[in-house]
Amino acid sequence: MRHRDLYETMMKRDISSDTLLMLKAMYKECSSKIIMDEHLSKPIRICKGVRQGGSSSPICFNFVPNELAWRINEINIGISIGDAQQKD
Repeated sequence: MRHRDLYETMMKRDISSDTLLMLKAMYKECSSKIIMDEHLSKPIRICKGVRQGGSSSPICFNFVPNELAWRINEINIGISIGDAQQKD
């Protein structure tokens, strides 16, 4: 999930503005470098995903499947097994 989509999803789900500001600061100009043939690359900007090992990463990561579940629930679809249909 792109970082900006994550922020928008969190705003829809009433995450506090202080928490959003903190997350935006943590992910602002997030980058990584790659070692190849013993040379370090220039910084590569990271715009998707969650930080590895970050204390907020599990919560941010869980917003992806949770948002999918919320959207499926909003459009009222489920699965059918035989004559039974599960919507929750």
